[in-house]
Amino acid sequence: MKLFFWCNNDEKGQMHTFEAIVAAIIIIGGMLFVVQATALTPLTSSTASVYIETQLQTMGQDTLSALANSKGNRDSDLKQDILNWDGHTYIWSGYTYRSASNSSNELDMDNSSLASAMLQVAVPRGIAHNIEFISLDQNNEMVKKVYIYSGDPSNNAVTISKPVVINESDILEDHIEEFARITGIENYSDSNYYNTVNVRLTLWRM
Repeated sequence: MKLFFWCNNDEKGQMHTFEAIVAAIIIIGGMLFVVQATALTPLTSSTASVYIETQLQTMGQDTLSALANSKGNRDSDLKQDILNWDGHTYIWSGYTYRSASNSSNELDMDNSSLASAMLQVAVPRGIAHNIEFISLDQNNEMVKKVYIYSGDPSNNAVTISKPVVINESDILEDHIEEFARITGIENYSDSNYYNTVNVRLTLWRM
């Protein structure tokens, strides 16, 4: 009886030891799987995405800053683009910008430094771009007008903006009401100050 007792305990001990080894293997295997599944390297899509976003941010800032600089007594290119705008939304057709409401109406590149800049720096690199003019109406409500539209931005899109002050003296006196009507940018005050237009540029990889 005594010998059988010790043999029985030995068998139980072996079973417990075997179960412990199997459990340890399962736990270690699970940990290795989790570590391998979540490991990040410098070549992951997340890191590459951040790098591209940084490049787009720099490109957009440099473009708007360059166009916002006045040259002597001449208005900045950004201000001239706003003043020359006919109120249409333009879409890139593959070789030019066409009106969304009238495909026969092309954007005059001589009157759009923004479109010319996008044609030089964005289009050749496959970078989609939206440009909006944002202002306040007399009720202090934000009014957003689309100047150039390339579609809905991706999750990795970046947005850069630059404010442009418009005065009544910038617009021909007998065209002030017409300018407000065709652009939707209202005359915000009774003084020479007309409105401030925030030029918002959104860039993303197609």
